[in-house]
Amino acid sequence: MKLKIQHRYIILAGIIVLLNFLFPPPTVPQRYKLEVGEIANFDAIAPYDFFIPKSEEEIAQERDEIARRIPPVYIMNTDVVRQVTKKSEGLWWLVDSLAALRNVVGRDSIVHLIQQQYAVDRGVIEYLMSRNRARIFEGILTHLTDLYTTGIVLEKPSGNRIITIIRNSKETVESGDQLYSFKEAEDKKVN
Repeated sequence: MKLKIQHRYIILAGIIVLLNFLFPPPTVPQRYKLEVGEIANFDAIAPYDFFIPKSEEEIAQERDEIARRIPPVYIMNTDVVRQVTKKSEGLWWLVDSLAALRNVVGRDSIVHLIQQQYAVDRGVIEYLMSRNRARIFEGILTHLTDLYTTGIVLEKPSGNRIITIIRNSKETVESGDQLYSFKEAEDKKVN
């Protein structure tokens, strides 16, 4: 009987050694003795995450740096093109209707009637009442549609920054120099 007990202990010891080999116990992290401000001449890796306090200034600086790397996002208002087209067509219809009456009604009255509904300069109204008004209005509508579909922003992003434009719930990444600034849109000539 004694032999059987010894075999059991040997088998049990073998199983324990095998389990230790297959599933080693966790190691105790090595302890280092460093003084505050001392530079370590080896890589010391903490076995867990810990908080390193930062000043408000450092946090603000990191946020600013991250914000500079994120491209600005512009949401294109596609309704503007429809609204501008509708208003322009309404102006065209009014100018065309009243231009036919310019021999019956004086120019001043026509200008006054148009200015009551649209904030348009007198010189512009007289120019629009010229003989080629259909071609003029077509050119203006094409020009405005081009400006608004390209995109007009109050101020363009500095440099050749990449921007994100959201049109009809679809995002596209483009160069910021493709947009028109408000000033550029005002200065752009109608062909």
